[in-house]
Amino acid sequence: MTFDQIKLNQKNHFIKKVKCPPDGKSKPIMEIHSMVDKLAQTEARVLITGESGTGKELVAHNIHERSSRNKSPFIEVNCAAIPSELIESELFGHLKGSFTSAVKDREGKFEAANNGTLFLDEIGDMSLAAQAKVLRALEESKIQRVGSQKDIIVDVRVLAATNKDLKKEIDNGNFREDLYHRLAVIMIEVPELSKRKSDIPILVDHFSNLISKESAIIILRTNASSDKASNSSIASIYVCILVDVVPSMHLNCRLLNKIRVSFDFSKYLCKVAISIFIFAHNQLILIVKYTSFKLNEACVGHNPR
Repeated sequence: MTFDQIKLNQKNHFIKKVKCPPDGKSKPIMEIHSMVDKLAQTEARVLITGESGTGKELVAHNIHERSSRNKSPFIEVNCAAIPSELIESELFGHLKGSFTSAVKDREGKFEAANNGTLFLDEIGDMSLAAQAKVLRALEESKIQRVGSQKDIIVDVRVLAATNKDLKKEIDNGNFREDLYHRLAVIMIEVPELSKRKSDIPILVDHFSNLISKESAIIILRTNASSDKASNSSIASIYVCILVDVVPSMHLNCRLLNKIRVSFDFSKYLCKVAISIFIFAHNQLILIVKYTSFKLNEACVGHNPR
């Protein structure tokens, strides 16, 4: 088993352990769940759209886990994170010596996802050359490694996601229309959190419980029925703080005293957020004043009398 396969198994194990977070009970989310239930057992390709951070990858995982392919790999490729000159090698693999850094044969993501699901995230950022090869793979279920003329048959269900308007990208010549129609057999739009504010307390409680169980250090309690949590515009910051800031707090507590702290998160969040904003604002003012002072000092110093 290769290192990449070990990392993939660990990630899939985590996904299965956490399963699907209770991402909400609002009408848009319930409609997505209903659609996923219906299409998961089919082989139809799905294009998932929505702003960054709305949970497109989670929808793709749900489709895979509820499909007949759930015993086979779920392979994810972030098309925006891979340089255009390497995307073909990443997707289709390469032969040794096919380019400078190709020191050995390597299978691509299409081969790794054989009999499973391939998730092409941020497909709107894929180069036109790679799009043409992906189109052939979808049409013929065949690929060729970079540097090879040999066809490799693959059986892969392709799911794709993007935060771009692909129809505009087609008009601008950045995306192939034929590939769009191949991918967008079924479309799912994931709404941003601002359009489902009633789900925010549920998300906060989920991540609070998850982080507390993993660290066994800090317990966060929220009131899921709190009107403040569901209606305040600042409530969208809750999940960011829980996911990014709280884990480091837990680590510090573990290193210091291994203490257990309990507090009402919804009661103190606004005060914390406002304090952070005021602190950052004051620091910015100080920096601007200091810079202005130094610039004036320099001008006076160089001003001929």
